[in-house]
Amino acid sequence: MVELAIALPVLLVVLLGIVEFGRALVYWNDTTQIASIGARWAIVNEWPGGGTLQEAITNEVPAQQGWQGLSDDLNVCIEVIDVDGDLIPGEVGDAVRVTVKFPFRWSFMPSWIDMADREIVSTATMRLENLPEGWTPDAPPGTC
Repeated sequence: MVELAIALPVLLVVLLGIVEFGRALVYWNDTTQIASIGARWAIVNEWPGGGTLQEAITNEVPAQQGWQGLSDDLNVCIEVIDVDGDLIPGEVGDAVRVTVKFPFRWSFMPSWIDMADREIVSTATMRLENLPEGWTPDAPPGTC
């Protein structure tokens, strides 16, 4: 009984840590896939739905993949990185970077600990294949 009383709390903390780390990895993987799909939609200038590209990335991708809990808190930023120094980005060959941020809370940590709230950030960068017509970058490069 004494050995169980000493070992059980340690084992429970390790088990909770493994579960929480796995949950964080799943969210990171999901946001990475959302960023990749969004970047692909941006470079070919085609996405489902009638809204903006940001709305499509925020709503359509989680709905298609079955990640309904993600769409409420996603922050999507689209940047065009001009490779030839022009002031007007958006030419074929320019890079498009889609950044997806998701707030993550470690459930077993109390809120007064600074590490309890973290942000999972994923990016995907691809080269433009079609000129952007239905969207504009929402931030200058490096501000997302």
